[in-house]
Amino acid sequence: MIIKKEKLPLLPLRDIVVFPGMMATLFVGRSKSIMALENAMSIDKRALLLAQKDASVDDPLGKDLYKVGTVGEITQIVNLPDGTVKVLVEGRYRARVQSVVFEDGFLKSESTKIKPQMVDEETLYVLDKILIKEFEEYAKFNKKITPEFMSSFLGMEDYEKIVDSVSVHLSLTISERQDLLEAVSVKDRLEVLLFFIRRETDTLKTEEKIRDRIKSQMTKNHREYYLQEQLKAIQKELYNEDGKDEISILEKKVKSAGMPKEAHEKCEAELKKLRMMNQCLQRQLLFGTILTG
Repeated sequence: MIIKKEKLPLLPLRDIVVFPGMMATLFVGRSKSIMALENAMSIDKRALLLAQKDASVDDPLGKDLYKVGTVGEITQIVNLPDGTVKVLVEGRYRARVQSVVFEDGFLKSESTKIKPQMVDEETLYVLDKILIKEFEEYAKFNKKITPEFMSSFLGMEDYEKIVDSVSVHLSLTISERQDLLEAVSVKDRLEVLLFFIRRETDTLKTEEKIRDRIKSQMTKNHREYYLQEQLKAIQKELYNEDGKDEISILEKKVKSAGMPKEAHEKCEAELKKLRMMNQCLQRQLLFGTILTG
């Protein structure tokens, strides 16, 4: 079987992997890439979008780029005042690089379109149902996923489109996104994606638990501080101006009075009642503070 190769301008990408069906905004500043864009626009507006292995490389060659990318269609170009170019592209299909050459002042690639492998339909159906359930759970914790996207997602029927659409909404590294792009079959991509979704969901759940625990602890500490301050205020009201407990002063006076035993015992009993009434009053005042606080 003859494999059709196509030669296209090549755009090396830093920190982004473009998937088929994905709309992406790129800011292009390297002169070679701008020339590649101009060449693409002069022919059929198509270019091979290929991620760099290391984003810090300023002048990438073939060895610095991944071997699988996405052929994209350039839908809009805007020249910016600083000399860079803002580009809107739409990913069309996966392509495997056969060779990379420097020609006419920019990088070009020879690549072949990657055709999806045939997989048992029942297996895909089951994996898709699991994916939908897992992604709905993930969406509960990721506030960036809009109801509009979820509505669109639940209406999708094409398995490849489902996988590529979900991939964009996960917090993945470039190498992890590349793994998804390079997965040979839709079944493989579904399985890899399920792993990533479950990992992301677990991470978000853990973060939410930590936030709730911190919030609860802060609320508890604030409440305890508030009650302590209220208790101090209540106790201050029950003490005299010198900060002395009036009942303790009476107890000392009773002890030093030298009164008969029967009178002393009677005074002790009354002081005990007074002490209990004092404690009861503190609890009532504190309880009232809690209810109104």
